[in-house]
Amino acid sequence: MRAIVLSTLKLGESDRILRLLSRERGLLSAVAKGIRKTKSKFGGKLEPFTCADLFLYTGKGLDIILQSETVDSFKGIKSDLRKVACASVIADMTLRCQLEEPRTEPYELVYYFFQQLDKADSRLKLLLLSFQAKYLTMLGFEPLIKNCCICGRDMILNQGFLFSVSSGGAVCGDCTRAMSYTRRLSAGSVNLLHDLFVNPMQDWQKTDIRSARSLEEVDSLIKAFISYHLEKSLSSYRFLKVMDQISEEWGK
Repeated sequence: MRAIVLSTLKLGESDRILRLLSRERGLLSAVAKGIRKTKSKFGGKLEPFTCADLFLYTGKGLDIILQSETVDSFKGIKSDLRKVACASVIADMTLRCQLEEPRTEPYELVYYFFQQLDKADSRLKLLLLSFQAKYLTMLGFEPLIKNCCICGRDMILNQGFLFSVSSGGAVCGDCTRAMSYTRRLSAGSVNLLHDLFVNPMQDWQKTDIRSARSLEEVDSLIKAFISYHLEKSLSSYRFLKVMDQISEEWGK
């Protein structure tokens, strides 16, 4: 079974429970016995953010990993803390948003963006926003942008407008009075939001960012959108925030 290691948890004195995302079975947990021992047969093969072919023993409890063959170690991610922070958000979101039935799309989506993150030199925030937009769409939480989410009126994308997280999209001027809370998006933010959700994921690098303000507005909006649907903010955002602050201090 091919799977991506999303996270690990200590078990006993020498074992670990691995949270995995597989193409065939979706999310699952499995035990790697003795993995924390110095001479473990697994070595560093099953660290978080590693793709591997696994041979499992299925018993009454958790599956047990008998053997592993590394497919992609994503060394470019693990050697850069900023990338580790982005990968942590991807893993966190994937673990929190489990589908009712296993599908291949989550695996394909995470694997693709891990590949992109592994080799990316810049625009990491845009890459992460692209993943989040595509994952929300896959879950059926794509926001309504071209039409008012209340009355259905056509919205003008080249103009700024109000957005309601709780109602799931853009809000026209006439419907604003009925909303308890909305946030205003600039024209650049509206177009960026549209491109993230509508354009193919392979075109993420072509996405036009008109200003740093637009990127920050959309970043804040998508975080709020995710938190609303999950009913809790992703804990990995704290790590990402720290790395963003360090990057600003270093002038990167």
